[in-house]
Amino acid sequence: MDYQEFKRRVDYNTNVLQNALTDNIPLTMIASEVYTWNNAPGETNFSILMRNMHDIIPSVFLGALASLDNNGIDAYIVQPDNTLEELEIKTSEVASKRVWRGARGGLYTGIGQGKTQKAALTSGLQASYTLHTWENLQSKNMRTVLMVVDTDEMLVKNSYIDAWELTGDAVVEYLGRSNVKQRTIKLGSFMMQGRQSETVVPLMGFEKFRDQLERHAPFRDTWLIENGYL
Repeated sequence: MDYQEFKRRVDYNTNVLQNALTDNIPLTMIASEVYTWNNAPGETNFSILMRNMHDIIPSVFLGALASLDNNGIDAYIVQPDNTLEELEIKTSEVASKRVWRGARGGLYTGIGQGKTQKAALTSGLQASYTLHTWENLQSKNMRTVLMVVDTDEMLVKNSYIDAWELTGDAVVEYLGRSNVKQRTIKLGSFMMQGRQSETVVPLMGFEKFRDQLERHAPFRDTWLIENGYL
């Protein structure tokens, strides 16, 4: 696919997304209406759509085309010089109504006081990986975007909170610090060592989201009482 065809597809997808956001159409409903790398609108089987939803919808936001090949590459971007860029897309969720403020400040999730029973908000948001071999680790050497979403939609409805990215080299370097099978890269690392991703529509941004939560979230004991834990 050359750049002109790529841009035509992305422009079409962007228009579909903007209309959905304006009319408050659930984003799952537009998955069959957009171009992917492989197919035109209406051509993709429903089962394939369902298992690729976490790639299709973020790709539209990122101005990329989702890959349906299950080859480890989640999406492609064609540059103006017709070079091809590969993307890996990760999604991390927060339930904003389960976030509470600590007595000394900070935002947490979880119901307990111990370190194993609660997690700081930025620690709970992360890209997760399952790595079996050195070759598997090296296959992660591509631009990686972490999409953050609020499943309770308290502050951000029918969209993502934010998107941050790391270069492939940075991803491999982070993942190489451990030799266990299950590994993560936290949102804080994306924010410290990466950059905010460009999207075709504006997102709230994590900093603004966190500031809003700090004003609205209850203190821990209040949250426990309100949710029936005390």
